[in-house]
Amino acid sequence: MASFVGDSLYLASADSKPFTITREETVTTLVAAPAGSSKFGQPVSFMAVSAADGPGGAPAPTGSTAFVVDGNAVGSAGLGGGSASTATSSLRAGAHVISGSYSGDGNVLASSGVLPYTVTCDVNVNGVHEGTLVVRTTTCLADGSHVTGTIIVKPGGALDVEGSTVDGAIGATQGAGVIRVCGSAIGGAVDIKNSGGLVLIGALGSASCAPSQVGGALDVKNNTHGVETVGNKVGGATATAGNSAPATYSLSHASPASQTRPGAPGGPALSAGSTSKPLTRAQYVKAIEACNKLKKSRAQACVAAAAKRHPLAKVKPPRKH
Repeated sequence: MASFVGDSLYLASADSKPFTITREETVTTLVAAPAGSSKFGQPVSFMAVSAADGPGGAPAPTGSTAFVVDGNAVGSAGLGGGSASTATSSLRAGAHVISGSYSGDGNVLASSGVLPYTVTCDVNVNGVHEGTLVVRTTTCLADGSHVTGTIIVKPGGALDVEGSTVDGAIGATQGAGVIRVCGSAIGGAVDIKNSGGLVLIGALGSASCAPSQVGGALDVKNNTHGVETVGNKVGGATATAGNSAPATYSLSHASPASQTRPGAPGGPALSAGSTSKPLTRAQYVKAIEACNKLKKSRAQACVAAAAKRHPLAKVKPPRKH
């Protein structure tokens, strides 16, 4: 508004015009360290840098940035000098999409950025692995994999088990790295002690790790970088003493009548759902294919189990080994 007070020749007057100051747009860029990719279990940091997208003059952005991995929130951090960061060592093997959403403040608008990122493993298990699997380095079981024996993790080894079946136990008692067991069926016990990395056995929410079924005991003790065991069905006793923070425990015990038996003959095709539920023709064919990859003594029992759940199908004898 401008006003004139008048003088001896002119009368006073005033005038005003509407005027709006808008917030400046911003651009948010994500960077990772290490850049591009990392090994499973390796710590990774993601930084979101937010800056005004204009000719200059706007103050440095303040506020916070929310980080999301594959649609799952992993935390929020305040900006310092226009940037915010988060770190993790628990990303599963495979391709990921990282996003950072800046909140904006009184001077600048909100914005977001995305970054593709890949986690790799030294050893990748796909399909059926016969017998004991010894883990000495970063080892990952892809969805649908089947280990017919036990998994033993040696010192320094890191293990990622995703949507898989393990007929035996999982043992990591000598100082392993990061351990993830997510959405899987374990026939025996899970025994993880003295791990130097984060241990996730069912970790709903930010870790995106579905609950698992454990046929035997669940023993996670004296692990030094945090433990999460959430929503798993455990057939035996549980022990969770001596773990460092953060530590989250939420366990349920399945009775033999209600628990799906991990490691049922035929692997994932026969261990999913109730053992009395009939198989479709396609499921039966898939089950027989899995049976034929087993040793002869196991294959015969596997085929018989499949036949009981698809009685109209002709039983295909196991191939000779």
